[in-house]
Amino acid sequence: MNSYKVFQNVSCYAFKNKKECSDLIKKIYLQNKGFYSIAINAEKLIRCKDDQNFKRLVAESKLPVPDGVSAQIMLKKKHKISSIKIDLPKQVLDFCNNYSLSIGIIGSTISNNRLAVENIKRNYKKVKVVYNSNGYESKTNIKESLKKVKADFIFLGLGSPKQELFAKELIQQDQNYKIINCGGAIDILSGKRKRAPKAIQKLNLEWFYRMIIEPKRITRYLKLFRFFFIYINND
Repeated sequence: MNSYKVFQNVSCYAFKNKKECSDLIKKIYLQNKGFYSIAINAEKLIRCKDDQNFKRLVAESKLPVPDGVSAQIMLKKKHKISSIKIDLPKQVLDFCNNYSLSIGIIGSTISNNRLAVENIKRNYKKVKVVYNSNGYESKTNIKESLKKVKADFIFLGLGSPKQELFAKELIQQDQNYKIINCGGAIDILSGKRKRAPKAIQKLNLEWFYRMIIEPKRITRYLKLFRFFFIYINND
């Protein structure tokens, strides 16, 4: 499966269905080489335009996946390719459950992290959580702790760009780490944060739902209108 350039040297995979994504996860996992994922969305593309160092981080990812409508419309515009949106954390958890793999969970608050671990153990019976840490633990402590465990995948939910920067540091420490940058997925897994209803997700309006139930996000979302300039000027 090939990835496609969506903005300058930033690429993204396209998936017709979830099975294609699962097959890619399996292929990359069996290569037994470290990597970190990137969720391609409007916010990431805007940051790539403004921050060349971050753009290099994104461009070096071995698993860039479409995380929102922005990635989908860029794939459509530039390559005439349709893709579904990918919930990568769930896809990887399903994969780990199918093959009885181990994971580490890093991010969120102490309580939400604990709840996420409990829910993973309850809902993914074959997944073994070998390490977990809240998102406020020092990077030094996390690095030292990870040296002592063997996790097939590491879920890193620190928010962007903090998680991507730390993922790069972790790969430099151990080139076999397989890192899933998962943003707020740990809060969702904890049950303390709800996703939009399925109907809204299908309409690609989850961002609007999130803005309505969390009004403090409105300033953040207003910045995303800059994506339209990227869309218009990116041939």
